[in-house]
Amino acid sequence: MSILHYWRGFYLPADPEDGLPDLELPDGAFNICDDFDFSNPKTDYDRACSLSGAVETISVGPGKGLVFGAELDSLTWWQDQRMLVNGGLPTTSRLNEVTWSDELDWHTAESDFVLMNACDHGADPNLKNFFEVKLAAGEYLIQRGDSSDCRNVGNDPAFVLFRFLLKLDG
Repeated sequence: MSILHYWRGFYLPADPEDGLPDLELPDGAFNICDDFDFSNPKTDYDRACSLSGAVETISVGPGKGLVFGAELDSLTWWQDQRMLVNGGLPTTSRLNEVTWSDELDWHTAESDFVLMNACDHGADPNLKNFFEVKLAAGEYLIQRGDSSDCRNVGNDPAFVLFRFLLKLDG
């Protein structure tokens, strides 16, 4: 079951008197809400930003989404390592130097996901900044690690990593 179309990012439904909306979709018109009141969230983006953990779940329609505390500019999905990379892509040898912390036990019955900017509206067919993520259905431990524990050699990039460890039965 896709919950993507339930996510409204930093958009709120537009009033007919508002004039030209910021976003028009088949299911309605929306305007950007830039109040950014994380103590009294009005938008899904506000709700996501009000979370304080490294990775947490958030209600989205009838399901749950994941919110990652991204600290650096770029995000990418490293499929071979089942890892969300925030910042520069480390070499596999640097992964041995990372100290990992357990952040979240997560269960999914799905295997196809979308990683996107929390500001975006999930029903926007023009989504530009997103990644498709493939994971086997199952029980995962999500861990966080970063480059602060690594030897800084040359121009090694700074990074924050979230790895998905599949828990095996037994």
